[in-house]
Amino acid sequence: MDHPLTILIVDDSAPVRALLDIALAAAGHRTLTAGSAFDALSILGDPSTSRIDLILTDYQMPKLTGWDLVRTVRDDPGFDDLPIFVVSGETDAALRERMEGAGANGWFPKPISLPTLMVAIAAVGRVRAASRPAPAAGWQSFGRAMQARLRIPTYRRIHG
Repeated sequence: MDHPLTILIVDDSAPVRALLDIALAAAGHRTLTAGSAFDALSILGDPSTSRIDLILTDYQMPKLTGWDLVRTVRDDPGFDDLPIFVVSGETDAALRERMEGAGANGWFPKPISLPTLMVAIAAVGRVRAASRPAPAAGWQSFGRAMQARLRIPTYRRIHG
């Protein structure tokens, strides 16, 4: 696994959640699960939750649907770059277009093709990894900023 992700799995079906949880964990990803869109929003809003790299949600759920979840997440500027994949037993092309129009980044029909899903998740991993600054560069820029702010002198080596 080149780029492990933290993936939030949202599905009202416990067996589907378990299948995805096991498959994604076996592929090296960290997973969080939610049995409803309400639970997913609670996880997303919890400050103790680590960074989530991808939401994988069912479309057809009671009370709040996958569409509602996508719209709510997209309305929050803090999650505007969070990829969202929708899984659905619905085959209506208009529904798929509606979901993509709402901000979903991918659509996967049920039954889920795990190899196809894994390829898409790997692509997300590569994009997310490329968008993160290198840790060393982050610390170097932090050090320079603190040096300037605190007016810490820099020292040059005089003798070889």
